[in-house]
Amino acid sequence: MIKVSYFIFLVFSLSCLFQAEYCFGGDNCFTNKSLISNYHYGYIWAHRPRVEHLNTGHTQGFELSLQAQTDGNKWWQRVHGYPQTGISVMYIDLANHEVVGNAVAMIGYINFPLVRKEGFQCYFQTGCGLGYLTKKFDPVTDHKNMGIGSHLNAAIRVGLQTRYKVSKNIFLHLNYGITHFSNTAYRLPNLGINNISLSGGVSYVFSEPEKFLVPEVPPVDKRWMAEFVYGTGVKENFPPDGKQYFAHTFYFQFLKPLSHKSKLAIGIDGFYDISLFRFIKDAESEGDKHLKTIRAGIHGGYEMQVNHFTILVHMGYYMVDYTKIDTRFYHRYGLKYDIGKHLFINLSLKTHWARADYAELGLGWRVKGKGKS
Repeated sequence: MIKVSYFIFLVFSLSCLFQAEYCFGGDNCFTNKSLISNYHYGYIWAHRPRVEHLNTGHTQGFELSLQAQTDGNKWWQRVHGYPQTGISVMYIDLANHEVVGNAVAMIGYINFPLVRKEGFQCYFQTGCGLGYLTKKFDPVTDHKNMGIGSHLNAAIRVGLQTRYKVSKNIFLHLNYGITHFSNTAYRLPNLGINNISLSGGVSYVFSEPEKFLVPEVPPVDKRWMAEFVYGTGVKENFPPDGKQYFAHTFYFQFLKPLSHKSKLAIGIDGFYDISLFRFIKDAESEGDKHLKTIRAGIHGGYEMQVNHFTILVHMGYYMVDYTKIDTRFYHRYGLKYDIGKHLFINLSLKTHWARADYAELGLGWRVKGKGKS
């Protein structure tokens, strides 16, 4: 079971790194590329009382990134304002060596431009990848670590990035953001580690586009879409180091495109979670017990298209939930990656507000309505 869980996270992280698929394109490995070095200074955010003791001082870290500036050779780059993509490797001393140790992460990211002037740029950055923490919960040797239950974790980062031009090839950086580590509940405890940091550094630009290309943008296809998605994940119930269970998700949704970037979603969900067996006390038969573990709900959401990727945010409400051990509301955050005209990979996290339920790894099928686009 553990091997299955590690495989899920490896696929999840590698798929997220496809965000940087353009980072190594071009005529050579230095075309439109930058090498960036940043120093981080921050703290562990105690987002819950149970993790307040993890913050014992200021965290420090270093980050090295290889970044590419899109030039408009594809129309989606123009639509998104010519974003930057990249891969970063970072090390963070979490300032609590006995309990949480240190963190190492590899993150694929994309910078969406907010301000772009000759000497100053500001970007919104989002990225995800794979993280390794040197310490994890252990009932004997590390029982205070309520944030992390496994060495291997997903690493998610959002923040603001700014850069100031010093010369043709040198830029200075000042950034602010949060890096989140979590294993999506496949090992407990899993309250997560949130490192908020101010960072600064310098970048060397090997080359940048002499001018941004202005490709022709095709008309927006505003036909309704229908998607069928199946995903599965592994989760653990309390107490920690207990048995792991498979959970399954099926959902069907309609999507209405608003532009090349944005879609609205509405759909229905079905969940079959074997870990809920322990909460069924009055089943009349084994079949009835299985039936009562099924949850069903409706969801609405927003999805943003970035070339072959889709970033999704859904909020749902359980219409059927026999166990009632969680809130009525559930959420889904994740990515879809198109691997064909109709087929796509789905990589998402199901949560109840800020508490992870399980990661959903699976496949989806998309069809478009008939008529003019």
